[in-house]
Amino acid sequence: MITAKKALLVFLGLALMAGVLGTVALPTEQPRLPVTLGDADGLLILEDGPAEDDGWRRGDRIRAVAGVPVDNGEMLAFVLDGFRVGQHVDVQVERQGQRLMLRLELARSITGRLLVINTLVSFLLWLVSLFVVIKGAADLHTILFSSALGSLTAVMFVYYPENSLGLPFGMFVSNLLSNGLYPFTVAFLTHFVVIFPERSGPRRWRVLLLYLPALALAGGLMVSQILARRTLDPAVIGINTRLFVMLRIYLGLYLLMCIAFLARNYFSARRAESRQRLKWIFWGTLTGIAPHVLLFELPRGLGARPILPEEITYLLVCLACVAVGVAVVRHRFLDVDLIINRSLVYFALTVFVVLAYLLLVALGDWVVISVWGEEWVGVRVIVALLLAALFAPLRQVTQRLVDRLFYREQVDQRAALIEYSQQLSRTVDIDRLLAHLDGLVARVMPVHWMRVFVRTGEDLALRQVFPRREGAMTLDDGVVRTLALDGPARASSALPGELSGAAALVPLQGGQRLLGLVALGPRASGATFSDDDLRFLSAVANQTTVAFENSLAFQTIRELNANLEQKIFERTRELAEANDRLAEQYLKLQRLDELKEVLTGMVVHDLKNPLATIMMGLEFVESEELEKLPESVRHTLNVIGHTCRDMLDLTQNLLDVTRMESGRLELNREVVSLPALAEECVERVRLLARSREVAFEVRLPDLTWGMDRGMMGRVLVNLLSNSIKFAPRQSQVILDAVSNGGPGDGELCLGVSNHGPVIAPEYQQRIFERFAPVERRSLGPLRGTGLGLAFCRMVVEAHGGKIAVVSPLPGVSHGARFEIHLPGRPPAPES
Repeated sequence: MITAKKALLVFLGLALMAGVLGTVALPTEQPRLPVTLGDADGLLILEDGPAEDDGWRRGDRIRAVAGVPVDNGEMLAFVLDGFRVGQHVDVQVERQGQRLMLRLELARSITGRLLVINTLVSFLLWLVSLFVVIKGAADLHTILFSSALGSLTAVMFVYYPENSLGLPFGMFVSNLLSNGLYPFTVAFLTHFVVIFPERSGPRRWRVLLLYLPALALAGGLMVSQILARRTLDPAVIGINTRLFVMLRIYLGLYLLMCIAFLARNYFSARRAESRQRLKWIFWGTLTGIAPHVLLFELPRGLGARPILPEEITYLLVCLACVAVGVAVVRHRFLDVDLIINRSLVYFALTVFVVLAYLLLVALGDWVVISVWGEEWVGVRVIVALLLAALFAPLRQVTQRLVDRLFYREQVDQRAALIEYSQQLSRTVDIDRLLAHLDGLVARVMPVHWMRVFVRTGEDLALRQVFPRREGAMTLDDGVVRTLALDGPARASSALPGELSGAAALVPLQGGQRLLGLVALGPRASGATFSDDDLRFLSAVANQTTVAFENSLAFQTIRELNANLEQKIFERTRELAEANDRLAEQYLKLQRLDELKEVLTGMVVHDLKNPLATIMMGLEFVESEELEKLPESVRHTLNVIGHTCRDMLDLTQNLLDVTRMESGRLELNREVVSLPALAEECVERVRLLARSREVAFEVRLPDLTWGMDRGMMGRVLVNLLSNSIKFAPRQSQVILDAVSNGGPGDGELCLGVSNHGPVIAPEYQQRIFERFAPVERRSLGPLRGTGLGLAFCRMVVEAHGGKIAVVSPLPGVSHGARFEIHLPGRPPAPES
């Protein structure tokens, strides 16, 4: 909302600039024929011209102007708007069935009275808009109301959409400000009255419907205006004329909606203050805006004569400004801040002075041209300089008048109080606080002397702390009780000796507790303390009381802080000693961890050697004629072989887990064929599956992926073994894979699933931790080392992937699926 207010300020500045230029250009704008026209189409000449031979005659009917056929008075006005006052134009008239060509000099249609009224009312409306934007609250109500006033101000400033503004691109600016903003004036006002002051905003689609007609009319008017002026096509001019008729009807309908919504909100308002604000806005709309729209614009749109003259309707707009002023002053309409500061007044004064000076120079230039002609440029420059010299004293007198009227003592007091508050916010020392208080009093209301007393203990006795000197006064309990002050007050003549001569007493109260007292002597000017002065002193007392409490609290905090620092020092020393003990324990644990790694390596080495010997023996036996052995012997050898491989994997898992935890295990990445890897892993657990009567189903695409073949093979063997162990007899274990993209930038998902018991949610993270066996009620406890799934997790994470379990399977109430997600990064080069 702050940004919107800044944008409105920029718009108002540009509107004022356009208004000044438009006002200067208006006397030569909007020319008309020097004849009186009438009849239904507005093209019949009703009076004879000054020369019967070559002039117009009563009864002539205008058929074309400047070669452009005209059908009615609106089209005639549009064609003439392209010319300037004083120019000559060819007019074709029909007289008794014959077509005649006349050459007429265009006359002025805008009277001096209308120009002055339009300028003054527009400037007044602009001032109200500026005041609301600057001093109003930064909310939607202020933005909408200011937008409505600002749009109406811009429309009135340029007066009509083809005002040249004295600029090469002036017609485009006038078209934008007049045709583009006029429909939005009532749209903004309607939106404002719909939600003001207690209703929530309408839904978004209703707001869209509210502004769509304005947007359509604005676009249509601007485009048709440009096309009609560029082509002078009667059809396009007719469209533009009909759009202006629709605009006037639209303005009337929306204004009636505004009045209806204001009445509805008035009767439904819950707060009396809201009803008062609505009442004044209602009367301002009804008496200030409605006459121009309903009694001037709407009749023209319906093809009738305006009920009120244009000048009267413009003057009535002042009533809307008065209503807004009353609502602001009496009922804080839009939360407008009533205190006018010097910068705002000087800004408005500067605008007024510039406008008045430009009008005065324009008037002087017009007089020079009327008397001597345009060729006397030197005379025109001298007159402009003389007017500037004569205008300077008038500006100074106006500035002094504004100083006396607006820059009152209250404004000075407010600025001083704000500065004093800022000083107190940076002060915690009582002596500096008292110095700031003395400076504030000396600046705003100089007095002969000032004394400050503060409370010294639990009793009511007050001790003088300012000015500090030997033998300072003390007000005992009895004196303080006799004062009985509830707030700043003028001192009476019957005061105790300690306070004799005081003109005002200002108590410093913290809640119901008296913290101090400020005694002020007579004012240096000799004036008494007014009610406004006492209110100012009350505000000063509130600020000073808070500052005193903060100072006392700061002193208390400083004492507590000193005690706290001592305790922190002692506690820090104890923590340092505890840290030393922890460091010793850490070193012991580190040595134990190193011993654990050495022991793990020794155990793995001692286990691998006999297992390797057994495996070599089995390979030797298998190399002989194994078919000659009995079936039971071959089966036993297979069981022994698979068991030895499992034990080798277990020992290797233990070693690799230790290495991965210490960060000493490096992956040997290579491009691996997934079907080949799966076949190898399935073959290793096939004997276990056959013993459990479990079948395999492998769903793998013909795909290669970058990974450590040995590590990932052991991961799949672990997952397949677990799935077989917990799969029901005569069921399936499924190994599948799905890839998303290629090995370079995609992701591979490997899944192993069975139809076994469900893994409870509370165990689905725990099963991947070391030495964390999980009890499954249907199968009894899972007896294992607790290393398999932990090894799987570490290997997958070393590949940059992740592993998770999904249980139960989707759509059923049993089963579990272990999923491995591997990123598609290219394998690292072999070292």
